[in-house]
Amino acid sequence: KQALDCAKLGYGSTYPNPAVGCVIVQSSEEEGDVILGRGFHPKSGMPHAEIFALLEAAGHVEDGIQAASSVLVKTTNQDDDDEAGKELSKKVHSLLQTYIQPEGAKQLFSDIFKNDDTKTTTAYVTLEPCCHTNKQTPPCASTFLLASIDRVVVGYRDPNPYVDGGGVSVMRSNDVTVDVLNANVPIAQECSNLVRYFAKRITSPVVLNGGSSDGVENINGKKKRFLRSLAGRMKRDGSLVEIEWTGSGNNNLSSTTDADEAGDIDWEKVTSEIILNIPPSPQWVTHVDANLWDHELVLLRLGNIISKKKGVKVLGETLVNTYLKGSTIVQVVGHTVLLYRPKFPKPVITFEE
Repeated sequence: KQALDCAKLGYGSTYPNPAVGCVIVQSSEEEGDVILGRGFHPKSGMPHAEIFALLEAAGHVEDGIQAASSVLVKTTNQDDDDEAGKELSKKVHSLLQTYIQPEGAKQLFSDIFKNDDTKTTTAYVTLEPCCHTNKQTPPCASTFLLASIDRVVVGYRDPNPYVDGGGVSVMRSNDVTVDVLNANVPIAQECSNLVRYFAKRITSPVVLNGGSSDGVENINGKKKRFLRSLAGRMKRDGSLVEIEWTGSGNNNLSSTTDADEAGDIDWEKVTSEIILNIPPSPQWVTHVDANLWDHELVLLRLGNIISKKKGVKVLGETLVNTYLKGSTIVQVVGHTVLLYRPKFPKPVITFEE
């Protein structure tokens, strides 16, 4: 339960990764259960929840939750008087730089839980620890082994094809006791529910097979006309999900009307500047992604970030190809982009013949 509470602290900021939490507990007859560390995954590209919990357990930081939270706060945005926050942010980034080095995990965590037989150290993790190496950070399962963890309790098996039981196997083969919660247990269902959209993104054929703004497979002109008609009816009855761009910035990035009329604007360059300088927040992308999986049709309102229809179309294509893979643009009207992505595993919208 505490690991779930930790995971929820990162929900919305981790896209395209899942939100994960970890609590490390040491147990003994003499002292009972003592929490050694807690952590959550703060954002994509950063170490996972297990590592922030380990940083606290190893004594490298006082609080793993605060350490993970510091990653989400840019030092330049901190109050001038918040010297403690600035120092923590610098310390955490230094530790994380050490961690990603070839011998970094060993340097930070080697045998920190190696103790006598009277104590047992257990890590409670909402999602199976990763075991793959094709990413920016070392695998968490291997790091647990370096730390001499005794037992790991997993809330939900990772559906990522790169993991999918691999983390459990790595730890069990190295004499770590691993317990995966029964899927019917309420707390396991909560763990599963927390990563349900992540699971869809990495297992849905329409995403894995490269759905793009050019069209999800078999979504032809006739089907797009049907979807546009359906969206019109949904808008009239108030059931169409409409989401406005929430990024800040100025529309000068879309240049001037005269330049547009002369055909002098490179809209691909403009949208690249938007994505680079004012990228959509992970929270916004998470919100759009979830609504596409739940409702299949979503209308994006992009008028507050770009002023011309040509730019809106290119920006919509960029969002689809970069963030909302598997979806397709059904229509661009004014400053709006209508997106469609079939629900997985069973689509809700059925097309008329």
